[in-house]
Amino acid sequence: MLPKYKYTYFSSPDKQHEVTRVDYDGKTYFTYGKYESKSIPQNYISPDYSGFNSGFELFLFFEKDTATLYAQYGTFTSVGKNSRLKSEVFKGYGNDPVFFNMKNDNTGKYYFLTD
Repeated sequence: MLPKYKYTYFSSPDKQHEVTRVDYDGKTYFTYGKYESKSIPQNYISPDYSGFNSGFELFLFFEKDTATLYAQYGTFTSVGKNSRLKSEVFKGYGNDPVFFNMKNDNTGKYYFLTD
């Protein structure tokens, strides 16, 4: 039996923009816009699993019509080109203050995503 696709949708605060998280066969793909196809997106950013638990912790933040995936560690694989979806890894060590502030933010500006 083939693995199933799982989709999770994240909307910008103004509900005008969306990012879709696609989980398939043990990998996670993030693509800009609403995605429902039973295939891996042509344009995506995928976190490379690293660290002692082989998972990821990242934040999704919308700013105007752009979405950014922020991580404290690891790397990302980007396939295709979509200027509205980008990724950034903080250069700090340990509890990077910017990442720590996002994690403890209670305004709802950030989506905290893990695997």
